[in-house]
Amino acid sequence: MKWMVIVNNILKKPPLFVLFPIGILFVLLLFKWQLSFPFESLWFFVGGVMGIYILDIAEELFNVHPSPFRSVFFMLLLSILTFYILSSTKEFLAMGLCLLVLLEVLILYIRQWRSKQPLDQWYSIIFHNVPQSFRNISGMMFIGIYSFLCLLFVVS
Repeated sequence: MKWMVIVNNILKKPPLFVLFPIGILFVLLLFKWQLSFPFESLWFFVGGVMGIYILDIAEELFNVHPSPFRSVFFMLLLSILTFYILSSTKEFLAMGLCLLVLLEVLILYIRQWRSKQPLDQWYSIIFHNVPQSFRNISGMMFIGIYSFLCLLFVVS
């Protein structure tokens, strides 16, 4: 019953990783559709909820340590993919999925950054020794990129 262990591990996700993204989903829905929720908003919400759990499912299924999803390179590629999806398609399921997967990765990065744990694994794919100032700048840069992508979703 290995799949029951996987489901149990995924459901034990800390509340911050579930409640905060759902709050962001509601805020985006409110700003985008201003209390008139069309059918597309349901697809956006479904994609967002899938985005909350898809990283955990992938990490449990692939079982690779360290996780390739916890890297700055993955965040950069996911940011580019999210920008492409937001600017070129009207598939709200994909928009919700991409925005929330990126938020989940960003929350993981910020959580490790704030707890003063070493962020070496996040940069190990590209660099080996990264100064603290570069880590701070790149963290702020990804927060800015995510804010820009949310704004792009709302105004498009």
